[in-house]
Amino acid sequence: YLLPLKQRFFEFFSVEDLQTPFSDGSSMMKMENINDMSVKVYLRIPIKGNGSVKFVEYTKIYYGAGNAADASRNQGSIVEADFTGFIMPNVKFTDSNDALYKIGCVSTFKRNYQFSFYEGVNQQKATNDCRNKNGEYAYKAVTYTLDKQNFDYIVFADAYGNRGVLVPMFAPQRSTEQFKFAVDLGTSNTHIEVIKNGELEPHALAYGQKDSPMVKMFVTSSNDIFNDLLEQEGLEEYDFLPFVLGEDSMFKFPTRTVLSYAKGVDWNNVILPYELVNIPFAYNKRVANDYNDSPQDNIKWGKGQAQRYISVFIDCLMLMLRNKVIMNGGNLLQTDITWFYPISMSPKRVNLIRTTWNTAYRKYFGNGATKSMTESSAQYFFRQNATATNLVSIDIGGGTTDIAFAKDGDLQNVTSFKFASNDLFESSLDASLHNGIIDYFKKVVEDKIKDIDELKKILDTNTKPSNIASFFFSLPDNPAAANLDRSVIDFDVLLSDDENFKIVFIIFYTAIIYHIAQILRLKNMTMPRHISFSGNGSKILRVITPDDKLLAKFTSKIFQLLNVDGTDGKLEILGLGDMSSSPKQATCKGALVTNHPL
Repeated sequence: YLLPLKQRFFEFFSVEDLQTPFSDGSSMMKMENINDMSVKVYLRIPIKGNGSVKFVEYTKIYYGAGNAADASRNQGSIVEADFTGFIMPNVKFTDSNDALYKIGCVSTFKRNYQFSFYEGVNQQKATNDCRNKNGEYAYKAVTYTLDKQNFDYIVFADAYGNRGVLVPMFAPQRSTEQFKFAVDLGTSNTHIEVIKNGELEPHALAYGQKDSPMVKMFVTSSNDIFNDLLEQEGLEEYDFLPFVLGEDSMFKFPTRTVLSYAKGVDWNNVILPYELVNIPFAYNKRVANDYNDSPQDNIKWGKGQAQRYISVFIDCLMLMLRNKVIMNGGNLLQTDITWFYPISMSPKRVNLIRTTWNTAYRKYFGNGATKSMTESSAQYFFRQNATATNLVSIDIGGGTTDIAFAKDGDLQNVTSFKFASNDLFESSLDASLHNGIIDYFKKVVEDKIKDIDELKKILDTNTKPSNIASFFFSLPDNPAAANLDRSVIDFDVLLSDDENFKIVFIIFYTAIIYHIAQILRLKNMTMPRHISFSGNGSKILRVITPDDKLLAKFTSKIFQLLNVDGTDGKLEILGLGDMSSSPKQATCKGALVTNHPL
């Protein structure tokens, strides 16, 4: 509601009173258009009356077209307030100590609107910040944070002293459901799976319009004064969260593990999620605004100040999970969160990240702690097969490859090493160095997208070869490329059809199998009966061959040449044929479907 009310009204009546209808079905307040330039407002004050009269009705007409207010004639004036915004989440908390709101006001840079938040007549304390401080973009978003405080309504004011009231239609908080999340925060991509009590299978974290944490302030039509701002939804989707996440949207998990933030952020200060920083689901799908710095990638392994990046990234993730729970009637204190780490990560860093996760859990969910699990174990539990009595499970990520060795259904050994898909597209010595594969295909892709300005700008802003590779892989799902035939921009297809670089991928795969063979010999184990693959990096195996029998024959030959016992047996490859889905899901699903102690 956008109401031209005086704040003092709320000393006598609550927001709920406004929304509670009388016995005849009418409410205390309503508005009706008289014509295109004026509106009539009705306010009904309930009284005891004599049984037939139950309220006193006040009316006032507000005129537009530049007419001034005239109190002597009970005439008001309409002043355009050309802003839009969102409330996250749109829930009234039962206990104000559980409340945590993000409220955004999006307007042109030259407009200056101020929000104040009230519960009854009491003004609540709120912090606020804005990324666009120097007018580097035509629009700006001022973000307010209210922590441990409910509010009933927002009083906004413009630079000329005009004031109005926004009354959110909050949904009541429910706390009856229990949620379990598994978060695979990878070097290149991050994935989240969720399962609610009563559900049989976990699924990728998603939300639609009904449970979106990003609730728009206004429902607009083609004639609304806010149309210009609605065209800037890209600002909200890039700097905050998508309004819809999942299969019905261009934004979904897995998403790139990058952190977006404003230029000039002081990392020594307290950094609140979704003010100056966020996880940009629009990364490589939309062009970033000029007031944002270059997104920070490779945050999983950062040290020193770079540790702040992973800490803030986890804060952003945890607030997303919190809002998913809140919007779907979940109990915060009963929320179960599991995260993963590779065996190759040093114990010191694992403990540092564990502390970061647990601190965030206490901040956003309450007393308690998260659970952790090795990536090797998790993806094994998902991939275990009744017929796979002797199994090696290989998870190829962006930064590490994780391997689990199992026999007769029991997990026997796990290992991990920092050699993965990013090594195909960047130098381990200097990630900014040129890469022959990317340099070659950049010319090919540039020719395909030469008539699509947005895609050309995204490509031009990417300088690191691994980030360019990520952009190439994302092109088939980018709406800006919808008119292009998928086959001409599908990087998997381009790599598979090319014979110049196929040997690079064969050597990459051979190196991994060679290392596994050495471990089998060291541990006196025989060649596995089955090998399964997971992780986004395992998609590159299709570049070598889509034929799992041919790959199994090649793999057996490597074991044979290295004198691994049992090479006279049969080897089968699992998971190669279903990689059209997301192999990244295997790790998260594994943690949610197993009863193995974490």
